[in-house]
Amino acid sequence: MHTAICTFEDRVQAEEAAERLAQSGFDKHAIHVEHRHPDGSPMSDAEGRDHDVVAKFSFFERLFGAGKHVPHADKYSSAVERGMYVVIVEGRDEADAERAQDVLHGLEAGDLDLVHRAGQRPLRDVVADRQATDADLERNFGTAREDMAPTERQPERAMASQGWGEQRKLEVVDDDKPIASPDIEVREDSDKPR
Repeated sequence: MHTAICTFEDRVQAEEAAERLAQSGFDKHAIHVEHRHPDGSPMSDAEGRDHDVVAKFSFFERLFGAGKHVPHADKYSSAVERGMYVVIVEGRDEADAERAQDVLHGLEAGDLDLVHRAGQRPLRDVVADRQATDADLERNFGTAREDMAPTERQPERAMASQGWGEQRKLEVVDDDKPIASPDIEVREDSDKPR
């Protein structure tokens, strides 16, 4: 498979590029625009999803696979993280992908690449798998994303705790004797330090 891929800073430009590609004869299932949610989270936000191996990888890692295409996956993942729109079109052969590249170049796309993805899954399958995974997560765990305004989304913070309620008060011990833990029983005849 041959894939033309590029970035746009603006949603309107990315949608126009996808429309131009469709007008140029590319199947709509061979065209995809990857971007962030309106609240700023990536469309392929997989962090924290540990229920499925597929969900652990970003969209671009699943599209390009491992090996020599890792730099492409990293480049376009970071573009999405920076808020850019990535347009991907898959051609049947190299000439088809070059034609897509010409269309995208005419629209002043950034980071324009032509990638030969031999032996990789088709774009439509990667998109469908990601959508199915996202739908399964919503069905199983629900989502509050649509109920939240962009400013309401707060990053989670880890907190240390000793269980429910307040932290217990530590007892005062002799100042001149180091202590490992107040919970460890100490025998006076022991050769171990406190």
